[in-house]
Amino acid sequence: MRFEPYRPAWLLVAATALSLAFACSDSTAPPLSRRIAGTYALTSTLTSYTYSNSCRPTSNGTVCTDTTVVVEGMKMDGTFMLVDATDPRSTTNMAFTVPDAVLHVTSCDPIASSCTAAVSSYSGSATVHGDSLEFEAPLYGSVEVFLKGNVIGDEIQGGVIWYTYLGCCAHQYYTGTFIAKRQR
Repeated sequence: MRFEPYRPAWLLVAATALSLAFACSDSTAPPLSRRIAGTYALTSTLTSYTYSNSCRPTSNGTVCTDTTVVVEGMKMDGTFMLVDATDPRSTTNMAFTVPDAVLHVTSCDPIASSCTAAVSSYSGSATVHGDSLEFEAPLYGSVEVFLKGNVIGDEIQGGVIWYTYLGCCAHQYYTGTFIAKRQR
């Protein structure tokens, strides 16, 4: 007579459910990098302006005195594309090119009390870091824009730095927040 070990019914149910889950999983779903790729509408609010107002040489280099001014009503908006450039063998970060960002900026110089509007083209690259979906995109054009935030569904949210001048010692830049919504 042969002895059969006792097998609980729940073990059989769990094995069946697991088999069905694997059989019904969508192996044709596009990878996350392709789902993030697309055209985004960017809106941002620039909230502070930082500039150097005096520089003096020292034995260790040049030291500047920086002043930050709170600004209101400054906007940056436009569109950009994320084109999937991720290496299919990559298991960590997703890479994207940003070939044609067009940003409109309405800026007001708090010191000169004057406002200007500008349209600039940018290009660059973007990285989405692994499972955290942390987003970084340096964009280069007539001035530099750095976007850093997180991918949340069909949006990217975070902080923006817009450099209007980067020199040896003098510099000017605006900081604020942005939301980029994926276009359907």
